[in-house]
Amino acid sequence: MSFGWQWTDDEGNPASRIDVRTHERAVTLEYAINGKPVEQRIALLETPCNYGGARAWFECPCCRRRVALLYLSRQVACRQCFRLAYPSQSEDLIGRMWRKQGKVERRLRTGKRMTNATRKRLIDELIRVEDAREAAFIAAARRLLGW
Repeated sequence: MSFGWQWTDDEGNPASRIDVRTHERAVTLEYAINGKPVEQRIALLETPCNYGGARAWFECPCCRRRVALLYLSRQVACRQCFRLAYPSQSEDLIGRMWRKQGKVERRLRTGKRMTNATRKRLIDELIRVEDAREAAFIAAARRLLGW
């Protein structure tokens, strides 16, 4: 099986393209970097599942680790080889508290069949998160103001 994917610029002109060919235990990627054609073969690995069947993985061509996702820059590699961080890994305490507050609020909004004890626990958690976020904000403001 083979297929391709094409990216366009703002005017709709082709900007980049990648073609993928599948093999029994590998995929071949064809793309261009700065106009230079690149063909790269990526091995596929399998691990057995508990209740039968198998799960397919890519083998990172750089570090040979088993990974679910590969990324393309000047080459194809895994998140660790490119030293990519998840957005949450670069958040400060205030950002983490905002995210946590959003999760609790979404859970409260969508909790249709929620017991009163669960609702009370989530409201208590929301209050704790708001207090922690406010304390982190005050501490950051004091540092910035030199208090």
